[in-house]
Amino acid sequence: MEGRVNIAFQPFFRPSTPLYENEYTVLFNKTPPPNYSAWLSFADSRGCPIHPKYYTQIQRDFEPWRDGIHNTAHILKDALDEYNATQIGHFRGGKFDLGPREIMDAVEPIMPKEKEFRYL
Repeated sequence: MEGRVNIAFQPFFRPSTPLYENEYTVLFNKTPPPNYSAWLSFADSRGCPIHPKYYTQIQRDFEPWRDGIHNTAHILKDALDEYNATQIGHFRGGKFDLGPREIMDAVEPIMPKEKEFRYL
């Protein structure tokens, strides 16, 4: 790194805050959040990438959660449906109560009878 100049730390190479705010608006089709310029300064002072293009995947990942419960209701419903469809087995008294019998019959003899646990 010695001898190389990192242009990220050279003020004359840095685009202005309004330019990044404009880029944010273009990329995400909305105005930047409150205190965006303060975040830009904070991130830039620590050498973090500040161009909005570096955060497009994060935006996509959080988008369903940003618009409130109306867009997240289906996510919660899907999670609950999956949870409710999951069968939880129980091992107690040396026996598995759920699962393919050919596997469970082979494993049961080597399991300690006093152990008790749940499994998926």
